[in-house]
Amino acid sequence: MNNNLESDKKVSGYFPEFCHRAFDKEEYAKQFLDYGIFRIGCIFVYRHIECESRRDQTEGYGHTKEPGIVTTGWVSPNPTKRTIWERKQGYQEHHIESGNAFYLFCMSEPPVNLDQMRKNFGKHIVKINNPRIFAEDIYNYFVSIGQDLLIYGCKVMYNKGQKLDRELEKNERLDLPFKQKPNSFKTDCEFRFVAIKLKELCNQECKYLDGEKDLECQYIQIKLDKRLDYAHLI
Repeated sequence: MNNNLESDKKVSGYFPEFCHRAFDKEEYAKQFLDYGIFRIGCIFVYRHIECESRRDQTEGYGHTKEPGIVTTGWVSPNPTKRTIWERKQGYQEHHIESGNAFYLFCMSEPPVNLDQMRKNFGKHIVKINNPRIFAEDIYNYFVSIGQDLLIYGCKVMYNKGQKLDRELEKNERLDLPFKQKPNSFKTDCEFRFVAIKLKELCNQECKYLDGEKDLECQYIQIKLDKRLDYAHLI
């Protein structure tokens, strides 16, 4: 994770020039634009979310196959002899989860197909012209209610479970639970804010929802109490 913080704000990561957010109801889009009202969801909620196009049963879980030494055991045909062990170059599988509480606000950046976005996520699309300022507004909101967190902007990588051409650093793997999705979601061109609670571990109850249980930790409602001059309907 890129921890180069600017000034005293805990806002870091990647921010595009602009991005888009779809809403399924016009009233939600207007609330977002006029009052900065929206919600962010626990990362595990997206494993069970009602909207099928957003549902990803692997959210919150990183998975890579990286070049490395693989140890293989061969059972000897002679039961009186030891197992044969062989070490050779191959691909090591890494499965990564995090204990932090992660909350997501998901958007899309070019070259997303806006017609497809309307079909999959909602026909009311807002263009956000300064995502970094938006992230800082969210951070300031949490500061105002006494919450200590980091807002991290990131482009989603669509390589979950795939072979990589190099071995990752440990800190790179640490980001995968919230940065990585399967290749089947690639057309979403997703860019997301990740709100990482620094003093609160996730109880992970959302991971095991059966689709009928509502938990207080599933969503955080945000109200910036101002018009978002850097965003407009398209």
